[in-house]
Amino acid sequence: MSNTTNPMAGFIRKMNVEIFNKIAHGQFDVEEDMRQLNKYLDLAHQINSPEAAGNVYLTIFFLQIAVGQFEAAIATIEKGVQEFERSQFKQRALGCRINQGETYFILGDVEKAIEVYAQTLLALEQQSDEEDHFGDRFILYASLGTSYLAHDDEDIAEQFFHRILESPEKTQNQYTNAVIEAYIGLAEVHLKRDELDETVARANLAWDIVQRQNDPRRAFLVQCTLGHIAERIDSPQVAETHYQAAIETLKPTLKSAYNIAALLHEARYQHRHQNVEQAARFATLAQQYFHAIDVHIFDEELTRLMSA
Repeated sequence: MSNTTNPMAGFIRKMNVEIFNKIAHGQFDVEEDMRQLNKYLDLAHQINSPEAAGNVYLTIFFLQIAVGQFEAAIATIEKGVQEFERSQFKQRALGCRINQGETYFILGDVEKAIEVYAQTLLALEQQSDEEDHFGDRFILYASLGTSYLAHDDEDIAEQFFHRILESPEKTQNQYTNAVIEAYIGLAEVHLKRDELDETVARANLAWDIVQRQNDPRRAFLVQCTLGHIAERIDSPQVAETHYQAAIETLKPTLKSAYNIAALLHEARYQHRHQNVEQAARFATLAQQYFHAIDVHIFDEELTRLMSA
């Protein structure tokens, strides 16, 4: 069912990686890149390489996410799952499922995101740590924790964040990213319980790691967390410094709808915690940048967040 040794599969892999890297760096041309990706997808099908086809579908998914075609991206990643499941690289299907769950989360369907993550967790837990070559379980734990936080189930969220921190240390980027998100999540859990010493400690650990990375999106999330803490201890000027730094950090990446969605994530957080002014602020910014790339799927929610 697979044809990974065909020289054409290697060519498709090389070209696919080039386009993926362009998307990751915000240098994509959606029409041209989509045309090229569809060409490589056709070639993958011609040589009967499900792995190559799955990888191309994954890149198409990321391109669709970048331009705000979230619902189309869900359908695309489903096709990627089907390709990987009939290849020699079935574990890649689980990573695709995590991407699918995150897309539902971005769209605001937290319950559907949790459902997808829970199904993926069942499959992952049937594998050993050694089989998890990409560190998918760590991102899955972080995603579940973040989703349960958004669902106001901080006890369950805390359990998933601790799963990451209690795991043997790994070298994968997925692990490092999950650790950052675990510290962010635990800071929010402790803040909700008014456990300020624990909150500050977790946030500082997240900040220490993120400063050594080139990851504006996660740096934005950590800065916002530091802003939440400053507001709780009644230091509005310090909070504003963190919020401004967060926004400035994210600005260079806001050609991508995926990164704009971080502004929406913060607006939702502020709304859940009844900070109407900050919710409106981040929602207004999100709408501005979404409209700049002609994305309107969140208009109704953003209007509500801006006027609550």
